[in-house]
Amino acid sequence: MAVLPVMAQLIDDRLVEANTRVYPDAVRRMKALKKAALDAGRPEFATEYLAELRDRYKRRPALIQRMDAARL
Repeated sequence: MAVLPVMAQLIDDRLVEANTRVYPDAVRRMKALKKAALDAGRPEFATEYLAELRDRYKRRPALIQRMDAARL
């Protein structure tokens, strides 16, 4: 599904700066991406992308906490 990479790019754009005010929106977008990937039959896209985000932003504990709370 061609929309998944676009959704991922929108999340990446929100997370360029380490700013906790953008995390709620970024996490909402992550949840939407996960649902879209499941609906498209490509759950591995969401799984791999979210794992990569966790690794890339492991030094942002507030983001990781929000992801954990959202079960992402």
